[in-house]
Amino acid sequence: MINETEAAQVRDTFALYSMHEGLIPVVEELNRRGWRTKHWTSRTGRRHPGQPFSKQALLSILKNVTYIGQVRYKGTIYPGEQPAVVDQRLWQEVNRRLESQRWPEPERAGKPALLKGLLRCEPCQAVMIPSETRKQDRSYRYYVCANAQRRGWSACPSQSIAAKVIEESVLEQIRNNGKRGKRHQQEHVGERLNRLVERVGYDGTTGRVTLTFRPAESMNEPVLTYILGRVERPEQVTESARLPRVTRLLALALKCEGLVRSGPIPDYAELARRGWVTPARVTQIMNLLHLATPIQEEILSWSEVENDRDPVSERALRRLTRIPMWSKQLELWRRLAPANPASGAGAGKPVAPSRA
Repeated sequence: MINETEAAQVRDTFALYSMHEGLIPVVEELNRRGWRTKHWTSRTGRRHPGQPFSKQALLSILKNVTYIGQVRYKGTIYPGEQPAVVDQRLWQEVNRRLESQRWPEPERAGKPALLKGLLRCEPCQAVMIPSETRKQDRSYRYYVCANAQRRGWSACPSQSIAAKVIEESVLEQIRNNGKRGKRHQQEHVGERLNRLVERVGYDGTTGRVTLTFRPAESMNEPVLTYILGRVERPEQVTESARLPRVTRLLALALKCEGLVRSGPIPDYAELARRGWVTPARVTQIMNLLHLATPIQEEILSWSEVENDRDPVSERALRRLTRIPMWSKQLELWRRLAPANPASGAGAGKPVAPSRA
């Protein structure tokens, strides 16, 4: 007997995948609707309640031949006695797309994943899995949080990190902080990492990386914490007053633009390599230069803030940077101004504009 409510959800699930053509967007939508996997009871009487959807749970639905009136037994598909709840053409189309989107494992396709088994997502306390995407015959390696991979990007604040960025930064810290003899220089880099390092923690919300070394290894410190691009010193004292984040980012963008134009750094890709960040992150920062000049001047005029809340977030400015007309930018900027803590007492102390 068919449960019509569940059958309707299965049909909607196939329709969602046909529309989005990706597992993660469908997982996010199913969880947004509050749908859960099927609950069941084992032979011993143990109840297994429904869980939020993951990629694997979604795949088990999309590949299930039961929904087209068939059964699978020992790898062979036979006609079933139950009626189909999903159109067979839709089922075949979805499974063709699933098959076409399969990529080889990173270690088989190209460079080995040096941090496989070592890298952990700090906010989720989950392993970060090597992954690879291809665009126009080029491959891009990443480490993806297992929680984000199963339940979608919104389930994890770290989400992913470019493999080259995190691997090169970890190797650099080991070179700078280890006491190794010349005989270790010929050691395979992967073997050396696994022998020296017990765990690598990554927090995508702050860019903080924590290296935990194995006992008895001759490293300067048993645990090393750093922000991508710089080492974080434990004895460093941060002042309560600081410049707003967007002010510092805009100043950084102006400085980087000057370095590229004057020649010391050839392009933004080299900026990303030297700063241990992804090219996409460099693009986000440099896009701040698309803001209208009056907006840039106001942001650069902000002085120190003495609370935890910045006058305006970088995310709020991204919408403005995509608008080519300055008049429209300024209109939206004025809407942000009333909620801007810099205009209130004690939030931000404006100074004279730093440039004409």
